[in-house]
Amino acid sequence: MKMMKAVTVLVTISLFLIMAFTPLGVSRADTGALPLNPCSSTINAQYQGISRSAAISAAEDSPYFQDVPSSFVQPSFGSIFTSGFALPPTCDISDLTVNVVFLTHNSTGRANVIIAENASTLHPTSLEIQYNPPIDNYCSSTPCDNTVWAGYDVYANSGATNSIYLSSVDFNQSNAKYPPTGCNFDSGLCEVASWAGLEDEQGASPDGHIVQAGTDALCSGSSCSPTYDEWYEYGSTRTTCSGSIQAGDTISAEVYNDVISGGYNYQYGFTVSDSRSGLYCHADLLSYNSMLSPTYGMFITENEEYCTGTACASLAEFGTVHFYDAEIYTSSQYQYIYTFSSKGYDYQDVMQNAPISRFGCGPTYTTNASPGAISSPGTFYVHWKSSQNTPVWGNDNC
Repeated sequence: MKMMKAVTVLVTISLFLIMAFTPLGVSRADTGALPLNPCSSTINAQYQGISRSAAISAAEDSPYFQDVPSSFVQPSFGSIFTSGFALPPTCDISDLTVNVVFLTHNSTGRANVIIAENASTLHPTSLEIQYNPPIDNYCSSTPCDNTVWAGYDVYANSGATNSIYLSSVDFNQSNAKYPPTGCNFDSGLCEVASWAGLEDEQGASPDGHIVQAGTDALCSGSSCSPTYDEWYEYGSTRTTCSGSIQAGDTISAEVYNDVISGGYNYQYGFTVSDSRSGLYCHADLLSYNSMLSPTYGMFITENEEYCTGTACASLAEFGTVHFYDAEIYTSSQYQYIYTFSSKGYDYQDVMQNAPISRFGCGPTYTTNASPGAISSPGTFYVHWKSSQNTPVWGNDNC
């Protein structure tokens, strides 16, 4: 159908953002914590050189935009991400693509309309529609000993009042398998996600303010041939941005508020990269006015909300996820999280679920995944225990 141009509000990019991605006056090396992805500065500098208004206009004027099914409401601009390959030490970027994301929905749910463009010419080259993208949810208890999360929420001072403007971590991409209890019999799906994030309340509860980036693994079919993807999310807006990662790869995930590079406190950026192949996706200047001053850094493995119709994916068996070199940016410094966890400035999140009966939840909860203690400088492990009583989404569990 004929689509009108999406309404777009653009903000002038600060000149500081065109510089290498380092806070004003602060070097990562000054504080001991080092950049997890040595190519971050190159990736971000390339991103800032894109004409956002030109990329959006090219997407809206393309035949792909007109090909969006008429059942969807008028798409609105969401974000722009770049994807490509960059490996140290040179960090030369190859196979670069600019991707313009529009948000829409119809009677069956949400969708992302993604139009890929040639990075040099901004000529549109393909259309992808992501139907009902997964949602990485917040908790509903403090501490978060229920349903979906296993890992840590770290804060920077007593009372959790100091702002934390970055959360970053390396982790191994776990191998997703069918658990002994099987997957949800309605959907036949199992999945698991690992990510770094920022929030302004522990468990992002009750306000639901959260930004996240990481990977997920989805198991489907009788042989459970898993697929692995990189993604980013702010609020409830989730975008899958690249695939072709493998179990065992080392993943770097970084989420930041643009304050750290002289930008606005209502804008956020994300980088997820694979150290084996150099595959990455990167987004910046994403407006999220709901959270101007995050106060927790998050490092989580999750049974995310991935549903098809009324059936949702169970937790996959994933063995162990090794999180390491986890760091936050607070008080004008990059610091490893052991500095804060050693003072008791953290919440340990344990994933637990129980069946619902006519008497309520339980009586016995099953531990599905739990984290070990944080060791110096910022290392811990999340261990799969059981997938029994998952998922909680659209199911008779709690």
